[in-house]
Parts: sequence; C-alpha cells; structure tokens
Amino acid sequence: MVRRFGLTETPVTALEAVALHETWGVLWLVAIIGGRVGWDAVDIPRRALGYFFVAGLLNASSLFLFFAALDRGNVAIVSSLVGTAPLFVAVFTALLLGDLERVTRGLAAGALLVVVGATLITFA
Repeated sequence: MVRRFGLTETPVTALEAVALHETWGVLWLVAIIGGRVGWDAVDIPRRALGYFFVAGLLNASSLFLFFAALDRGNVAIVSSLVGTAPLFVAVFTALLLGDLERVTRGLAAGALLVVVGATLITFA
C-alpha cells in the first residue's frame, strides 16, 4: 500500500519508483552489514557473482512490472495477482531444480490453493 501511495501521491514513474525502492534497500543493507558484521566478514566467491547478477536482473524486472501494474491498476487486484507467485515457483522448481529440490504433492496443493484464493479475491 505504501508503494501505491507513492505512485499516486507523487509524480514518479514506475521506473523511478523501482530505482528509489532498490536504492533505499541497498543503503539499508550497507548499514546493516557495516554495523552488525563489519565489511571484513563479507567474502563473496567470484563464482556467485554471475548467478546473483542474473537473479538481480530478474528481480529488478519483476519489481518494474509490479510498480507499472500498481501505477495502472487496483492495488487489491495487483497484489492478488502477485500472490500467484507460489504456483509459478513450484512449477519452475520442478522443471529447473528437479535434482536439487523436490516438489511434493503437499507443496503443489498449497501453491494451487494460493492461486485459487488469489483468483477469488481478484473476481470478488
């Protein structure tokens, strides 16, 4: 809801909203890392950089699309549609991470229930 207020009460675009959102998030993480564990405790392996670069691009893209949807649509509907994410996570986990993680019947049923609930809220 705070994001929706930011989009409706100020003249920012969806792209500017994402930039502000992520910038504040990074500054907060820097403060936490610097204050709690210290920069000496951070040792990121080079091999991890590529994975998290791609993950960051995908996350930033999803945030942009989320803010664009909030800018154009009803917050209840947009949030309900975002609530369908567990179903997509379960499907892609089964397809892409089959060797690493198992999608059980219970997990699939739970993801499906979330989607049904989101659908009911959307059409209510």
